[in-house]
Amino acid sequence: MKKAILILCVLGLFACQDDNALKLVEVDLLKYGVPITVKAPESAKISQPSGEGEVWIVDTASYFKIQVVKTSTSSLDVAAVKAEELELAKSLGGFSKLISEEKDGFIYEENYDTVSYDFKHIVISGNNKYVFQKLLTEIPTKEQVETMYKAVKN
Repeated sequence: MKKAILILCVLGLFACQDDNALKLVEVDLLKYGVPITVKAPESAKISQPSGEGEVWIVDTASYFKIQVVKTSTSSLDVAAVKAEELELAKSLGGFSKLISEEKDGFIYEENYDTVSYDFKHIVISGNNKYVFQKLLTEIPTKEQVETMYKAVKN
């Protein structure tokens, strides 16, 4: 009986440590030049490593590492801009397949010697487009990418 209780406790401990246990809070990016609120881990740090055109949301305690790139756009049609971003992702050589697609973003698989996943979520505000994606140096799982994608979509 004691053995069964111990096994249940250990299994319960592992079940609580999944990616869904990541506590996300709302983060307003306006003071970084991005007029958008997203969700991020409580302990995430926000920085602008290369100036006003880029924002990083990084939680060193987890896999949550997102880059936001701001550029000008001539189109106010988010679906058209998303289509351009999808074509760009496909043209980079490592694109394997599309996992999911929505009007303003997509998740895809890449294969540069190892399978990895990435996403793009596009927001248009004024004459600017904001493209959210994982930090390029990271190799998160499909589930982790899905969590990050949902967090920036709100």
